[in-house]
Amino acid sequence: AFLGHMHSPGLEVAGNGDVLFVSFTAISETDPDVAMLTTRLRFGADEWDQPDLRFDLPDVDDHAPMLWNDAGRLWLFFGSNKLDSGFPFQWTTSDDHGATWCPVQFPVFTTPVGGHSAQPITNAFRDASGRIYVASDAIGPESVLWQSDDNGRTWRDPGGRSGGRHTSFVLLRDGRILGLGGKSSNIEGFMPKSVSSDGGRTYEVTKTPFAHLGSNQRPTCIRLASGRLFMAGDLQSEKGVQPAGVTEKGAYVALSDDEGETWIIRRLPGTQLHEKPDRAKQMGGETLGYSVARQAPNGVIHLIATMTEPCLHFELNEAWILYGGDVTADDTALRANSATTIHNV
Repeated sequence: AFLGHMHSPGLEVAGNGDVLFVSFTAISETDPDVAMLTTRLRFGADEWDQPDLRFDLPDVDDHAPMLWNDAGRLWLFFGSNKLDSGFPFQWTTSDDHGATWCPVQFPVFTTPVGGHSAQPITNAFRDASGRIYVASDAIGPESVLWQSDDNGRTWRDPGGRSGGRHTSFVLLRDGRILGLGGKSSNIEGFMPKSVSSDGGRTYEVTKTPFAHLGSNQRPTCIRLASGRLFMAGDLQSEKGVQPAGVTEKGAYVALSDDEGETWIIRRLPGTQLHEKPDRAKQMGGETLGYSVARQAPNGVIHLIATMTEPCLHFELNEAWILYGGDVTADDTALRANSATTIHNV
């Protein structure tokens, strides 16, 4: 695309059915030439648009974009992770499916801002009261949920921190918050699970059945229209380490019918090795890198992965995870167009 390294992506399905992708594009992740790249998979299209420049704030590493469809309004959150005088995050919004965007907005905090890294993660959501939660990295192996009760006019730090960096958060049916992952922490080799019953002020941390993750790895978890939870991640850490009982290498997708207590886990075919040969050798398996998932109104689950060349986009549904047959085809066969006729154009 523009620079050599596309990473830390955001993904969302707009109200018109288009799938939007944003990532940073860089040579080095911490230099001021880091900018935002965007592309769009238009509804009904087979190929993504050619990438374009989203924006590039002067002398700033425009970093870690995260997209959120808030009942039709698109929010794009991002950070300036190496700007010492910067904010925990910034954002801009669009009310026309991403065609135009408002000027960049900066948060006004009504509480002290605790330890953090200016790096939004994969999810934002509202609870039953309308409160907005925005997931972001904290310090070390922790994440935080910034909160707003007035649609972004003011924000606060709830004080709590989850049990993993790059934690993927989802609101549970009973109002609790579930956080899975993300990296740089583990319990007996397994990814941590963080559950908050008080809106992110405190968390109870236990282990999941998933392998813990490390550098260049980020899981994703969303709630599907069916009510199930969807999860995706890698089956090994960046150093190739796996917990007891996990024997397959590569990446997985998973479904839960009981709010994350148990999971149906399936290996994901078509993934690729890490873009750096030494890291690929160390991992010993294929990777999703930094992943993000979203579900379109037609039920299709869109999943993207970075840290591979090229970055990858998967489309799948719940039926394939639950009942689909084994996929043994190689990359060439998987990427081939199997259509013989075209109907209903």
